[in-house]
Amino acid sequence: MNNKLYLFAALMFFQFGHSHAALGENLTNLLSIDFETSEGYSAGFPIGMHSPWRANDTNGSGITQAWPGLGQQAFIGMHPLTAPADTLVERYPVSFPPPSGQYPYVSFSVAMAVQPSTKGESDDFVWGFESSDGSVMFDLDFDTSSGLIYYETNDGVYEYSIGTRFTNAGLYRLEIDMDFLHNSWTASISGTPITPSPLPIGGPVDTINQWYLVAAWLYSDTGPPGNNTMYFDHIRLIAGNILPIFPKPVLKISPPNDGRGLSVSVETEPGLPYIVQLSGDLQGWVPFGG
Repeated sequence: MNNKLYLFAALMFFQFGHSHAALGENLTNLLSIDFETSEGYSAGFPIGMHSPWRANDTNGSGITQAWPGLGQQAFIGMHPLTAPADTLVERYPVSFPPPSGQYPYVSFSVAMAVQPSTKGESDDFVWGFESSDGSVMFDLDFDTSSGLIYYETNDGVYEYSIGTRFTNAGLYRLEIDMDFLHNSWTASISGTPITPSPLPIGGPVDTINQWYLVAAWLYSDTGPPGNNTMYFDHIRLIAGNILPIFPKPVLKISPPNDGRGLSVSVETEPGLPYIVQLSGDLQGWVPFGG
């Protein structure tokens, strides 16, 4: 086995501050979910049992502590759904500002990690938004078998990919930026683009301001479901008269000097916890400590 350690340079931070004054005064927080007990989230219970989440099944989701030292997280996957269901959809209602109003730009962000299957098939996990009638505005599909991320837009029947990949068990920050002045959206994962360019948002967005944030688990169609799991936390949805920009950490690595090892430092937003991870095979990840 190669003893080389890979430093996960796409740093993750798992909490955002509540003040965004540095980003501009004309911002409003539409949604903030940390899945903590203080918000009414109870470990061991399905996500859909916590209002206003809505789910089509009580199996295949829950609240747990998956990331040490970072409170509670939500998950979908792990446990088979109630037969004959082959898809779990968790929906959270979101009221968007009118597209022509004060806040035409909206950014969504979530911390996430996908744990691969140890039995059964490798399934898919989805993030997206739907209109109140169930039409797909756009979504992103994380294919655990290939590691590719696909996108679907404008209620299309096909999914596309520009080749952006994720690593099972890796921690990431998914970010989606929406521009309602131009009816478009883009997506990235830990700073790497998922979409090739701004893409159209499906549906009559000039009249819709009630959407659903969607997290979904899709069975593979080739065999029994896997026990793969998507963990997620720190959901944020912020609107503004300019595109909200979440603060991003900067990793700095200095070469060995005078026989000493590498020097690793991180420039971060003050007051926010961060995680840096190491891997020997880009499959399993452990926290990097100094």
